[in-house]
Amino acid sequence: MRQNPCRMRSRRLLLVLAVLALTLGVAGALRRDRTTATETTALPAAPPAQVGGAEANVVTGTLPADRIVRARVGDTVRLSVTSDSPDIANMPELGLSSPVGPQIPGTFEFTAYAVGRFPVTLSLAARAAGEVDVSR
Repeated sequence: MRQNPCRMRSRRLLLVLAVLALTLGVAGALRRDRTTATETTALPAAPPAQVGGAEANVVTGTLPADRIVRARVGDTVRLSVTSDSPDIANMPELGLSSPVGPQIPGTFEFTAYAVGRFPVTLSLAARAAGEVDVSR
């Protein structure tokens, strides 16, 4: 059974257009990741953190290497998230997100206001990168 040549050309054209659209979308996302990777996503400004009359600490960590970054209420948390492939790091409970990639670490900086465990996930890989554990 022979197919109509015009129909075959239409299918090929649609396939080429779909591949082109996908390629342009990925290229645009990668370009956007590179231009915004150095930006820090942070919570709204807060008064200077003091816990029990003492100035709070600055806690730094890298995920997934550290897996758990420990902080205390009032600490400033500076977090760097890495990934082997382009992705988006999220801290959903805090409403934070940042693009990440092989040479583009995602960064978060916030003041720990509440006790709890706050997961850091990689959206596209659908996996956890680690968590921030805040105690009193």
